[in-house]
Amino acid sequence: MGGKTVVQQPNMTESTKEAYNAELQLLPLRYQTELQYRPKFDELDAAQAARTASALAKAQYDNELEYGPKFLDQALANLERADPEGQAARRLMAEMVTNDAKLGGALSDSELRDVEQGVRKAQAARGNVGGPANAYSEVLAKNTASNARKQQRLANLGSFLAGTSPQAQFGQVSQAQQGAAPFNPVVNSAVDMAGVRSGAQSIYGAQAQAQQAALSRPNPWAQALGAGVGILGAAMI
Repeated sequence: MGGKTVVQQPNMTESTKEAYNAELQLLPLRYQTELQYRPKFDELDAAQAARTASALAKAQYDNELEYGPKFLDQALANLERADPEGQAARRLMAEMVTNDAKLGGALSDSELRDVEQGVRKAQAARGNVGGPANAYSEVLAKNTASNARKQQRLANLGSFLAGTSPQAQFGQVSQAQQGAAPFNPVVNSAVDMAGVRSGAQSIYGAQAQAQQAALSRPNPWAQALGAGVGILGAAMI
């Protein structure tokens, strides 16, 4: 009767120790490799950056100079098509608020009459029908009303400018989500130095592991020779 084959479970602790020891044995080789080649790769990286930095900056500037206004015009045209009434109302409000702000503290004829009549009524109630006090009060009241009107106009202009601007509305238009010139080409360097360095390290590590494995394997010729000597010795006994 044949017995059942017992499959021995691997010892995870021993396997972990062996892997850790193998990693420790490879550290000197990895250190020598990094010591020899990392400065060279760093020099290549610096040279590549020096060659491409100026060219990339110029390309980006030329792209913005040529296509920026076109993207901006197209974005504004898209806003106009998306909300023609809103854009027309905004232009009208901008003109009205701007023209009113240019007046500064100037009062209209009706506003001046209101100030004068208000001062005269107040002075008449106090018994000051004429005289310098009445005239001084009118001048002071007009200056106060003028300053208040100027501040009101500035506040109106500030409120308008604080509203949603066309630039803020660009996010609503897919063609302008990234600014006036959203096209930003991705330029890959001819040689990915980081990738080369990583690949070189992997190659060197694999080679070192293969060498270590070869050294740890028993020599079949030595095994055969040992077996032959054992057989010969047994025959001689």
